[in-house]
Amino acid sequence: GDEDRGIQEGNVLSWLLGGGVPGVGPGSEYGKLIELLEAVELVFKSQPVLSEVEAPAKVFGDVHGQFRDLLLFFHFYGRPGQEEGTENVPMSYVFNGDWVDRGAHQLEVLTLLFAWKVIYPDLVWLNRGNHEDRNQNFKTTSQGGRGFDKACQDAFGAAGRSLFEIHHRVFGWLPLAARIDRRILVLHGGLGDGNWTLDDVRHVKRPLGSDDLVSVLDGVVYNILWSDPLQHTDSQRTTPQLAFGAHKSHRSKHTDVMKVFGRDVTERFCRREKLALIIRSHQFKNPCKGYEIMHDGWLLRVFSARNYNGRVPNDGGSVLVGRSEDQPEVLLVKPQSIERQHRLASSQELSTYMSNEPYCPRQHLMQLEHPKPLSCLGEMLNRGEAENVECARCGAEELKKDCYFHCRGCGIKSDRSYNLCLACANVIVNGGSSTISDDDSEPGDLSENTFELPMADAAESSMSEQLLVKEQDGAGPAVSAEEREEEKIDADAAAVAAARELAPAPTFAAPPPSGGDVHSAAV
Repeated sequence: GDEDRGIQEGNVLSWLLGGGVPGVGPGSEYGKLIELLEAVELVFKSQPVLSEVEAPAKVFGDVHGQFRDLLLFFHFYGRPGQEEGTENVPMSYVFNGDWVDRGAHQLEVLTLLFAWKVIYPDLVWLNRGNHEDRNQNFKTTSQGGRGFDKACQDAFGAAGRSLFEIHHRVFGWLPLAARIDRRILVLHGGLGDGNWTLDDVRHVKRPLGSDDLVSVLDGVVYNILWSDPLQHTDSQRTTPQLAFGAHKSHRSKHTDVMKVFGRDVTERFCRREKLALIIRSHQFKNPCKGYEIMHDGWLLRVFSARNYNGRVPNDGGSVLVGRSEDQPEVLLVKPQSIERQHRLASSQELSTYMSNEPYCPRQHLMQLEHPKPLSCLGEMLNRGEAENVECARCGAEELKKDCYFHCRGCGIKSDRSYNLCLACANVIVNGGSSTISDDDSEPGDLSENTFELPMADAAESSMSEQLLVKEQDGAGPAVSAEEREEEKIDADAAAVAAARELAPAPTFAAPPPSGGDVHSAAV
């Protein structure tokens, strides 16, 4: 059992490492982490600072220690080593930095990603973010958050400081960017003034310590990690020039190195480097779908930590880059997301709802469906003809009129579909049976005083945007608080181990965006 292997009860990191002997020597959990860090450091040293990645690929943004969100992405959309990809080309995974600081499970996130990098060195790619920086970790802690230095100390006490330093020795060898099929550049921050080339980055010498980041390449590396894009807003109508070019960043309080950059900088850089799209992370929008299309389709932002820091109503996003079946030279870029957790019926902190998520009998995590507003007169007249949705447990009908839980894994066919009313979902998450026996009472109507509305971990792949990236010379694209809950180890294990096929979401290939048309679909 777990006790025989030395796995600490309720400790996710201990479970990931398979337990260990007491202390910090060989065979201990600390010792296993050191072995992993030494192994992954050798892999990073053997690979270039600019990674070349083959499509199909998935790109993830900031995670910030929100381990459960990472597991949910793997649960819904697949994990390294699980998917075949297309035409026998395996799926690559690009994790675009900022795995540490603020979240409750920073070491767990790093341990999983580093282990996968060792197992799949040519399929898993890790880009450095601005938080893979010793100074930024200390700053997060000094401002009252949970910096990575504190996370190491909390896990291993006095030995945590040396573990922290060894991690940063490894961070110094992390790649700065990845290029997918020579047409899509993935980096954490941005372009700065854009007056640099990919060849410049290829010649950057590693390791890069915290004190090197500002000065290397005259600030180019610092901007790759830190700079933000400008977005034209209504407030800039009288000063449209502020949405173009490169300007001093609002983030910068002590240096003029950090820049913000406009659409013209992005397009000029892409045309010169023969790129069709840049994918970056580093920022979230409140609220948002976990991604945002910017700069007339030359730029795509992705942020993977949902409900960031336990307070922000944002979805977690990722990006799938694949090939067109009819035109293999065309890349399809499709956002995927896991839905935010909504504060619906209580003034309590959002984090109190984190564990109230039912699983269907096939062990698929279910999603919370909301009543859809009627958008036209025809829908209003025909609302009575809508397909009836019944609760699989108690038989309650017309669930679509209110919130209910639906299992995407089981699908929508009548012989497999599985739905739950809120009352039955509440019974199941509190240990009740998924079926009602003769001795069970009907859930009945819910009282707001006695029922805490569950929240869903919904895998929302209904994004209709699918950007086309064509292989043309210079062509445009066709695009501090923490999570307070302690995740149940069994649920996390199920999320990692689950191997299921989801029904593909309806998507369509959009024509190349021109002007700002693509922004009408962006959130």
